Amino acid sequence: MVATEAAGGEPAAAAPLVRRLRRVALGPPLISSAVVDERMRKLTAMGVLSGDLLSSVAYGPQAMVTVLALAGAGALGLELPLGIGLIVLILTVGASYRQTIRAYPTGAVSYIVANNNLGELPGLAAARSAQPPGAGVCGIAAGAGAGPARQHRGF
Repeated sequence: MVATEAAGGEPAAAAPLVRRLRRVALGPPLISSAVVDERMRKLTAMGVLSGDLLSSVAYGPQAMVTVLALAGAGALGLELPLGIGLIVLILTVGASYRQTIRAYPTGAVSYIVANNNLGELPGLAAARSAQPPGAGVCGIAAGAGAGPARQHRGF
């Protein structure tokens, strides 16, 4: 199946301008066969893919202290053990990623890994669970930034 010009979804008058702007911002489109060979250098990939981790580091400790403070002064003593638990969890996830990279050197998404190792239903669940976190991380990070902004402005 091949999409026609009308299927592009852009109004006919704005199409050339949008196409030019897209080409300037993103560069020329790749042909389908070239996409398979596209790889990012490690330094570029770290910048592109580390936003999730950086946002978690930014709002995570604040959220933990807020919840513990709401639980009472005695609960604040749990901050260090919970922090150590989070460090262990992060190291475990990192080790898991390394194992996955060794097992699937050409690349794999959560669906492929779960489908190959656990079956079709867990594979579909893994694929579905991978979709919403991007939007969730953005929303949570924005919410975490809204608290200090309200305090600063006196709301």
